[in-house]
Amino acid sequence: TVTPDHLGTNTFTVQVNDASTGKPASNVTAQLALTMLTMDMGTQTSPLQATGQGTFSAQGELSMSGRWQVRILLHSSNSTLHEAAVTLNTTA
Repeated sequence: TVTPDHLGTNTFTVQVNDASTGKPASNVTAQLALTMLTMDMGTQTSPLQATGQGTFSAQGELSMSGRWQVRILLHSSNSTLHEAAVTLNTTA
């Protein structure tokens, strides 16, 4: 989820479940990567902090209107990288 889902500082919350059991994942680390797609502004990364029961959270800045790519990078205990990406459209 993205809260409050507008320009400026937002809180990004991710729920991670084990694909084989459906239970909240444990022994993973997570990172958030935000990239503005309509203008080259680089990528801002933040560690997602575990908040319990497979939930991770971090704050990130959507600094201008346009299309943003949000990538969630998960590192499992066996050092496997799992990645998910979504695109957000922000308006002023």
